[in-house]
Amino acid sequence: MNFPYPTVIKNINKHDAVILAISGGVDSMFLLDLYKNKFKGKFIVCHFNHKLREQSEIEEKYLVDYCQKNDIEIHVGYGKDLDSTNMEHNASLQRWAFFESVAKENNIDIIVTAHHLNDKIENFLIQMMRGVPVESIIMSEETTKNDCIRFKPFISIEKEIIKYHSSRIGLTWFEDESNSDNHHDRNFVRNVILPAMNERRNITKTIPSTLESIEKLLNK
Repeated sequence: MNFPYPTVIKNINKHDAVILAISGGVDSMFLLDLYKNKFKGKFIVCHFNHKLREQSEIEEKYLVDYCQKNDIEIHVGYGKDLDSTNMEHNASLQRWAFFESVAKENNIDIIVTAHHLNDKIENFLIQMMRGVPVESIIMSEETTKNDCIRFKPFISIEKEIIKYHSSRIGLTWFEDESNSDNHHDRNFVRNVILPAMNERRNITKTIPSTLESIEKLLNK
């Protein structure tokens, strides 16, 4: 399982300063390690504690300690009034509002997330289920919203590859226990729909091909 280090390192270094959105999961911890060791510019870590899980405080403390130990600037935001009605949507709005506020305070317009190829496929299926406009089914490497560029350097890389290399270099990360709750659309797609589809086809190859065709049509 080869990780395309030369391509990704060149890609991330096209920016001078970025905000890193770090959750504490394997993908974001690998992202943080990559920027810590290979990024030539300035980066600031942002972590958002939704205060919805018992483990949240442990994750926050680990990240704060990690950043202090490595002399990395970190900002922590907190969720509030997140009831069960539209909780996932409201949590996302609060999280992004926090990232954007830190970016603007520091005159940075790039927010980097660790979204990968599996996220892109999941997003496609979720949005298809919801019947949204075709533009919403695409998860591009770069999108602009609220005067900030959302940059996803791992968007073409499978999660298995990221997890394999995270284990190989001995990273610590946290698993979100709520990922097993299939009441949420994303978890239902991830834990039920995708495994069933993979029994018939290698959808990490086929669906990205379809999405590439859709992107070309939209960009005409």
